[in-house]
Amino acid sequence: MPAKTGKETPRSAGRPPRRRSPRRPPPRRSLWILALALAALLGLTLAAAVHVIFLRPPTAPPEVAPAPPPVPAPELAPQPAEAPAAGPSQAPPASIIPQPADLRPVVAIVIDDLGYQLAEGRSWAAVAAPLTLAFLPHAPHTRELAELAHEAGKEIFLHLPLEADDPARQPGPGGLFRRMPPEEISRLLAEDLATVPHAIGVNNHMGSAFTRSPAALAPLFAVLAARRLLFVDSLTSPASQAYPLARQAGILAGRRDLFLDNDHAPQAVASQLRALMALAERNGRALAIGHSRAETRQALAALLPELQARLRLVAISRYLGDLQAAAPPAAVP
Repeated sequence: MPAKTGKETPRSAGRPPRRRSPRRPPPRRSLWILALALAALLGLTLAAAVHVIFLRPPTAPPEVAPAPPPVPAPELAPQPAEAPAAGPSQAPPASIIPQPADLRPVVAIVIDDLGYQLAEGRSWAAVAAPLTLAFLPHAPHTRELAELAHEAGKEIFLHLPLEADDPARQPGPGGLFRRMPPEEISRLLAEDLATVPHAIGVNNHMGSAFTRSPAALAPLFAVLAARRLLFVDSLTSPASQAYPLARQAGILAGRRDLFLDNDHAPQAVASQLRALMALAERNGRALAIGHSRAETRQALAALLPELQARLRLVAISRYLGDLQAAAPPAAVP
């Protein structure tokens, strides 16, 4: 075995050095494979995006608890249909236009003593105004004229004969007197009412003595209250107790403020009509009584346009209803 020297001899010693071959570039095939892989990856990415955007079914909304059933609304009264809106050239219906309150003073006029004169009674029934016509019981034309006046829209009263202070002045058929017992007063009053068709109330003919007697008035007002009839005190005596006692009995009642024709002359009647207008304008209301006379009717016809322009002329039932509202029974003196 040869001895080792201090200097190691390389293995290549004595051999010629190996020749290093140059590095070859990667083959062209590998580049094509890489390009195809990238193209495939890009195509898959685009397909996934199209699927997500256009082909994916919509996601169901999250489930929520069902709402409680609706509480039924309270039933309301049916409302009237709204009126159609008015066009530019169409006025709204009068029923929906607010009407201003009529604040004019109020008057009522009662015409007494009808039933004896047929022609005059017919003329009063034809007057175009809301007059109240008062008929005497048992008069020959009372029934016929009361029917005619009722058909013409007039309100009808029984003009009830009552005892006067002067014994020489007899009230006439169907009259009531203080000396009569209550049962007789009630019976005669019922008979008197039966002779006047459509009577809605009573006013007194004469009666200056009878209306001062509470005892005589009690059975009279018991009948009127039971039949729900009206009463007007003609106030033939300043000492009359009729009006306050009627109100206390629960009767719709009033009392005269003015006589139109104590003087029959046309000028005097016209003067009283103007006094009636002034009284109503001063107090807010007034109640007048006239009589079945041609002079009274002609004077009223002449001044009726002026009266109705200044005042509200109303039927007696309306007048007494307004009076009742304005003056409760406890306030009647």
